[in-house]
Formats: sequence, structure tokens, C-alpha cells
Amino acid sequence: MKRDRQTILNQLIETVTFVQEEISGNDPAEIDETTVPIKSLTGFDSLRGVETTLLLSEFLKIDLKPKKGETLNLFISTDGQRALTLSETADRILSLVN
Repeated sequence: MKRDRQTILNQLIETVTFVQEEISGNDPAEIDETTVPIKSLTGFDSLRGVETTLLLSEFLKIDLKPKKGETLNLFISTDGQRALTLSETADRILSLVN
């Protein structure tokens, strides 16, 4: 099943919000496509990024396996050097599922 970018982005924002508020117990934060979770959200580190990637995979009902040599954390660039915005993360997911 093809997924459109807006659907992925909406689910991504909902999932990150859920993780921050319900799992991490943090106060609600304004989260949009320009948010860089690993830099701007309290407690959102690389491990939380992997956990959120796994949750997102469940919520979207898709297998988000990275390409060989890439990190499972979709919130970090494929070379592991840079934290991504949610917009960039949505584009990365889109490239994996379509």
C-alpha cells in the first residue's frame, strides 16, 4: 500500500507527541514538521528515537527496516551525523515504504 507524505507526517507528529507526553511523561510541547526531536525535545535521545521508530512502524503497520549500514533510528541522517527535522524524517520514511 502506498503512503502519502502528509499521512506519514501526521502519524509521525502524533507518535512523537504520544511518546513525549504518555511514555516519557513530559509536558506537552509544540511539535510540527520543523521540530528536531533529538535536539529540541526533553529526553528525546538516540535511544528514544529507536523506540519511537519501532512504535511508528506499528502505528503505520509497515516494516521500517533501514538499508544495510543505516541506523534504525529514523530521526538521524542515514550517515548518523545529523539529527533530522520531522519533515526530513517523513521523507526518509516515504523513501523506505514506497
